[in-house]
Amino acid sequence: EFRDALRLRYNIPITDIPSHCVCGERFNVIHALSCKKGGFVSQRHDNVRDFFTKLLDKCCNNVKSEPHLTELQGETFEHRTANSSSGARLDIKARNFWRQGQDTYFDIRVTHVNALSQQNLSTEQIFKRQEEEKKR
Repeated sequence: EFRDALRLRYNIPITDIPSHCVCGERFNVIHALSCKKGGFVSQRHDNVRDFFTKLLDKCCNNVKSEPHLTELQGETFEHRTANSSSGARLDIKARNFWRQGQDTYFDIRVTHVNALSQQNLSTEQIFKRQEEEKKR
């Protein structure tokens, strides 16, 4: 992974990759960074989540990865992305991050800023759109 990251950073082709993805498309770096079926989207998300979990564990208490949220008791939410299903969970929970005795919940989102679908947007616009999509 480290060698692949260096190759990506310095725009050197990655070798020893399959010719086709499990989704049937031709496999290349751009596809691998964007495909939710056979690419590395979930893996990148989980790596970021696990890294921040370890960091938070050094400065916070009761740090948990993918904690289940308390079941709803009839509450409703204005944003349509609110996860109200039973078994809902976020990526990380940490106590004492903002205030002593208070739990803070983190929801990790990873995006590929060089994806073809975002080629006409600035990095700032991409991040803003990602943030707004979480609030819908």
